[in-house]
Amino acid sequence: MIKAIFMDLDGTLLRENGKISKHTKTVLKRLNSKGIEYFIATGRPLQLLKGIVHDLDYDKEMITMNGSVIIQSKSHAIVYKKTIDQTILQTILSKALNEKYLIMLYGEHAIYSDDNERVHYFKKQFNTRPKSEHPNFLPLEDYNGEEISKVLIVEHDQNKYNRFKLFASKFNVSIVSSQSGFLDINPINVNKGKAIDAISKKYHFNKNEIIAFGDQENDVTMKQYVDTFIAMANATDHVKEVADEVTLTNKEDGVARWIESHILY
Repeated sequence: MIKAIFMDLDGTLLRENGKISKHTKTVLKRLNSKGIEYFIATGRPLQLLKGIVHDLDYDKEMITMNGSVIIQSKSHAIVYKKTIDQTILQTILSKALNEKYLIMLYGEHAIYSDDNERVHYFKKQFNTRPKSEHPNFLPLEDYNGEEISKVLIVEHDQNKYNRFKLFASKFNVSIVSSQSGFLDINPINVNKGKAIDAISKKYHFNKNEIIAFGDQENDVTMKQYVDTFIAMANATDHVKEVADEVTLTNKEDGVARWIESHILY
């Protein structure tokens, strides 16, 4: 019997507009009515989750920043937090700035990044939301040493991307891709799978009672800690290869459709 479902957001639960469809919201409510818990497992920080949490009326642990931080969704109480060593962080930041990579630093209270495509993307997503849900973006020059749990490098030139990945891999950090051209740098020994394990132990879920959905390389570690790992049809080829099953795309509400046909039928 399934007792828990862990779901990635971007490319998985979210549509292309960064929102959850009405149909998917209805299906998630039906899960709750059957006593099945669902959990968000994302690379995003809390700063980029407030509107989503509000829309779902979600009040449980969230796996954020690829497992670097587990946080209670409504109280914002931190259940688990790991940060990148400051010396390593400064070296990575200096390299990215000198070679003009797009860089974002994800802290608890702010996202530090200069004006760029990603900042514009998220500001557009949140511009219709209440001010209280808007992410706090600050320029990199305002970074004052706040603890950072994730660094995002965005580089669509494959050669430049590979060069930075090779550079970052020399340090005591975890590196994974969250979408094409995205390099997520996290503290060592954290990932979504280990975060699922921690939450499962708290709630006494057995592995054979858990399923997970994802679409990118940062979702693959979930497979080790669940009974069934389901890839979206829009997932990378590798994710689909390692998955136990493949559902429809995020545009087609693939998560909700799978849940309806396998759990709520």
